[in-house]
Amino acid sequence: GEIACVSLKGVLGLPKARIHDGTLRTYLYHSIFDIAGASCNENFIFPLALLPVYMGFSSSMEDLMGRLKEENKPDERSLYFNFLYPAFKKVYPEFEEETFRALCDSRVFRDETGLVFLRILALTRNTYKNAGGLLAMLSLSFHALVNEMSGNIKGPQIMLYYGPDMVRMGLGTDMEDTSCANMRSAMQAMEDLYTASRQRLKKLPANSETDQFDLNVQPIVSKIKEAGNDWKGGRQLREVANAAIIQANEFLTEGIIVFDDVDKTH
Repeated sequence: GEIACVSLKGVLGLPKARIHDGTLRTYLYHSIFDIAGASCNENFIFPLALLPVYMGFSSSMEDLMGRLKEENKPDERSLYFNFLYPAFKKVYPEFEEETFRALCDSRVFRDETGLVFLRILALTRNTYKNAGGLLAMLSLSFHALVNEMSGNIKGPQIMLYYGPDMVRMGLGTDMEDTSCANMRSAMQAMEDLYTASRQRLKKLPANSETDQFDLNVQPIVSKIKEAGNDWKGGRQLREVANAAIIQANEFLTEGIIVFDDVDKTH
């Protein structure tokens, strides 16, 4: 759920030769092994960490490869939705059957709220338990977040690099979240970061060809790790996000979170 929808346009535009000769397959598999080198995963243990990721990713990737070989390829939102759906269905079978499946008859739902719902759950590695509460919140509010994460906006799309670690770790230990307060605060933090990034992108010239802005949120992950057991979940994640400053390159294609020397997060 980390990548922006626009990133899949390049995949859809690949020549068939690159899909059939194994080039894309090899490239996708290498991303699994990047996990071991990520600074946010210093406690990585093989095979306990790698094998579950590999098994889940492999199944979704085979489905993705099959769809890319079809004569009538899906668009990027459908491709993204279909890529995330199998893992969601496996973890939340009752909710999928009783609630989510019927909603998916609507193409608008799949392309917007449904896609963002799957993306956010994927950011938690599908460990968040209150799927019904999450869907209700996305359906009734967080319109700006839904528009950003579904790519339903004008201008460059925004990717929160290290977003999975920020959301999963930022939620803390309360994954049951029966009141939805924890996830609500986490989504407000995400929405705040998208809004701040969008403000920076207003400086792009009208003729800019930039189609994606990558915001590195790893410094937020570092603050979560520094707090350890004292981390207060989604509420503190929003406090940290609000204290963040975005430093971007001159082309407004990449940015990173920084913080003032004075700690404003407590």
